[in-house]
Amino acid sequence: ANKNVVTILGAILIVIVLYGFYTWRVNQATEPIRVPYAKVTIEPRTEITSDMIGYLEIPQASLRGNVLTNVKEDIEGKYTNVNAVIPAGSFFYKDVVLRFEELADSFLLKVPENQVAYNFKVNTLTTYGNSMYPGNYVDVYFKGVDEGKIILGKLVKNVNILAVKDSNGNHVFETTTENRAPAQIIFSVSE
Repeated sequence: ANKNVVTILGAILIVIVLYGFYTWRVNQATEPIRVPYAKVTIEPRTEITSDMIGYLEIPQASLRGNVLTNVKEDIEGKYTNVNAVIPAGSFFYKDVVLRFEELADSFLLKVPENQVAYNFKVNTLTTYGNSMYPGNYVDVYFKGVDEGKIILGKLVKNVNILAVKDSNGNHVFETTTENRAPAQIIFSVSE
């Protein structure tokens, strides 16, 4: 008689444990979490501000992919990628939201007001052995020859170098594994 009671109590205990675990897993999967979404369409290279972000409560199990959920650390103040648009109503994904420094050609967003970006053809010699870096200020000189006479003069004074690129359009200083030769300097000048 003891064996039957123990077997019945064991079976009841197993059913209770399975039911409790099943209920816990279902509740965990269906418990709503707060997920940010775009209230408006956000164009490429746009800074994401708090007024562009709405919140939605959805079951945790329905989240798939690299959806960002931490607004303060991962979304607000960041930028949309250069090749991506975040449509209104869409979640924010890891590959689409970047820090300013991660944007391709982010230097174009740093052009001061009333100034324009200008590219200037250079080489290793004219950049003093590739020693001109983004953020440096330089004077640009003109050298020409007229009837055998050399003409030299200051063309532009105190310009801010925004980028130094090679002949393929890659930033010269973004990597140390490749030896890239400068082909153009991009700087900002007054309109």
